[in-house]
Amino acid sequence: MISVKESIKLIRTRGVDLAVVYLWDRGLRFSEAISPEGAEKIVEEDVMRFYAEQDPVGMASCLMQCVNFPISFDLLPFCNLLSDWGLDLYYKEHNPEASLQWMQLSCGLLPTRTESIRGVLSVCLTGEIIRPEIALPYMVILSHLDPSKDEVHYVLKLLLEKKRRLVPPKNETYLGIPGNSELQNSEKWDKKCWKLYYSKEIVQLDCRLAEQEYDVDPVPENHARLLQLRQRASELEKEFRDHEWSFWSI
Repeated sequence: MISVKESIKLIRTRGVDLAVVYLWDRGLRFSEAISPEGAEKIVEEDVMRFYAEQDPVGMASCLMQCVNFPISFDLLPFCNLLSDWGLDLYYKEHNPEASLQWMQLSCGLLPTRTESIRGVLSVCLTGEIIRPEIALPYMVILSHLDPSKDEVHYVLKLLLEKKRRLVPPKNETYLGIPGNSELQNSEKWDKKCWKLYYSKEIVQLDCRLAEQEYDVDPVPENHARLLQLRQRASELEKEFRDHEWSFWSI
């Protein structure tokens, strides 16, 4: 599983990635502000320029350069509008790609705004293309803000199923669904147990992919990544077994 801190970092990074592309398309180079004064200058010059041009994506991309400093620009109502327009792109104009990017920009500016997060999750989990790998950090944040909406285990399940289609299991009879010997006690599991189970299975598949990459190209970078994944898989396996044991003792 990824932490709330890691999820916020991923959401911010995605916002920056989009801003880099959008600013490049507008003839500008993305450059993060290095001081409060620099951030205010971006707001006064670039953000207001795109405001005059009625270009909300340009505004959001410029604002992504200022997220490390407090600014005079009120982000909340702007992000509300950006998210609403993104939802219109999805539900009214049937443009999921543009919709997702607009709402990811909104989340990049305010990673804990639940409406934007829900918008991203709607596109990723209910559209024609299911994208659990994109949805995961947003679901982690939503579950942190509202535990009653915790469906991280469901997103992990979708991600595991997607990875298994790409990496056939060594044992073709292994399906990883209730009924498997490892899951005989699963009716007692809580959400945390399922999260750990799906997480360890995903990392184990990543290990197999890393092994294949290392076999093809045995460079130090691939070896280091393989060792890191094996360590993570071992840690998750232990955490899962320790947590699962509590259910056997009930």
